[in-house]
Amino acid sequence: MNKALKPTGPYHDFWVLNKNDYPYDQYAEFEGRKDAPVRIEDDIILYIYDSLKWITPYSETKIDSNGLNLYGDTILESTGSKQLENVAQAWVQLWNNAPNDFVITGGYQFISDENGNAIDDGEYQQILINKQKILQTFNKLIEICRIASDENYYILHLGI
Repeated sequence: MNKALKPTGPYHDFWVLNKNDYPYDQYAEFEGRKDAPVRIEDDIILYIYDSLKWITPYSETKIDSNGLNLYGDTILESTGSKQLENVAQAWVQLWNNAPNDFVITGGYQFISDENGNAIDDGEYQQILINKQKILQTFNKLIEICRIASDENYYILHLGI
């Protein structure tokens, strides 16, 4: 088994924005910034992704879709913000029972040669998580979800 490594980027960024200051189509200035109030590593988002599919995002087209867009933008109005808050609270409750440092299972990986051919059998990535850091991050996410429950605000999620 490979050695557990701390998660690194890419990151998913979460912003809470005022609708009057930043209408849904005017948030481009936040793309590419690295100072979001909440930044969560892609490894962690992928680990909890099944539960994130339960969240209802805003959709101009009113096409049924759920979850966060992993590779693009997602807008969460008050309903979606409350759903994200509930999911984040559930993960906080679960992680409160974890040891100070714990390992989660990431994606399957293998070593490849210069042509992209696998040269080993591969294995699942082991990701080392610090309990205090993840709790702090998810509690901050819960905090911005509560702000976005006000109809004057929304959450902007920028995927990787």
